Amino acid sequence: MEIKEGRIQNITVLNLIGKIDVNSSKFFQEKFTEVMNRGDKHVILNCAELSYVSSSGLRVFLMFLKSINKVGGKLVICSMSDIIFEVFEISGFVPIFTITDNIDKAVANF
Repeated sequence: MEIKEGRIQNITVLNLIGKIDVNSSKFFQEKFTEVMNRGDKHVILNCAELSYVSSSGLRVFLMFLKSINKVGGKLVICSMSDIIFEVFEISGFVPIFTITDNIDKAVANF
């Protein structure tokens, strides 16, 4: 897994690349801890290049959402493939996350 970080206006954009599985979920968690420790409250997780997410990866998504909500911030997920969206749907995560089709729509949520 790789995470490329960028900014659009005052929004942190994390581009998730590859697979989030039991081995890489710790790296994902460390990155979100780094973002939270900096005080970033507005975050987009761009999943355009995410090919797989396991249950341990889903746990990190949920932890990220709870941490962002706790500080009054907002987390938006965008550009999920049908396969990743289906994993979120089966897990019951779709209603609890803000999910958009593309980065422009994600930015518009802020």
